[in-house]
Parts: sequence; C-alpha cells; structure tokens
Amino acid sequence: MGDLVSAALKDLGVPPTRVSAPLAAAFERAIEPAWRGQLRLERIQGGVLEVGVASASLREELAQFHAPRLLAVLRQAVPGVTLVQLRFVTVASV
Repeated sequence: MGDLVSAALKDLGVPPTRVSAPLAAAFERAIEPAWRGQLRLERIQGGVLEVGVASASLREELAQFHAPRLLAVLRQAVPGVTLVQLRFVTVASV
C-alpha cells in the first residue's frame, strides 16, 4: 500500500518531505537502544515514513514485530504529522 501511495504521489508531482525535527526526536525516543546507529529516517511521503535500516535481518524484525508499536508511539508523540505506515528499507550505510 505504501509503495502505491508513494508512486501515485510521485506521479502527481508531490515531492517527499524531509522528516521534521519533532518527528525525528520522537523516533529516537521510541526505538530500542540496541538499534541506535542502525536506523536512519529517510523521508516521509503520503503519510509513509521511510526508515533506512543497516541490515536485512533487522529490517524484517522491525517490519514484522515492531512497526505497529513504533507507529502508535509516533502518532501519539507528533499528532500534527499524518502517519499511516512505516516502511523499512535496507540501505548501504546508516
């Protein structure tokens, strides 16, 4: 769903938005200490927050087990930002 929304917005000429400082701060508070240095907020587009992850195994763990909690925490911490989904992508360096 997130890929479809992002693609549709891109086709419409809606650029991705840089992640705001309050959202980045809330994300840092929400993540586990063991994940620090392994995650990087990339962008937000169409309510989809893209998170760069240092490894495929951590990406899968986050997507399968932690995404709902993280999304709920971020929605509560930054109510002015529309968040519908977290998308985790493996990146070369974080």
